[in-house]
Amino acid sequence: MTVNRMARVLCTFAILCGCVFSQTTTGTLLGTVADPGDAAVPGAKVDLKNTATGSVISTTTGVEGIFRFNSLVPATYT
Repeated sequence: MTVNRMARVLCTFAILCGCVFSQTTTGTLLGTVADPGDAAVPGAKVDLKNTATGSVISTTTGVEGIFRFNSLVPATYT
């Protein structure tokens, strides 16, 4: 009986630990840069500006024209 109870407690603990770490406060922005003919533009510089603080983050597109900004705090960006 105690082994069964101990297994239930451990399973409950494991499930609750997964729920605690599943929440985040940051986001990701993913996009594509294309020319007027819808062809990808590799190596293009992309700037992202936080309108509240004025801070600017830069990245460049990959060979498929895709850019990605990770770990962005909630704010308004241009």
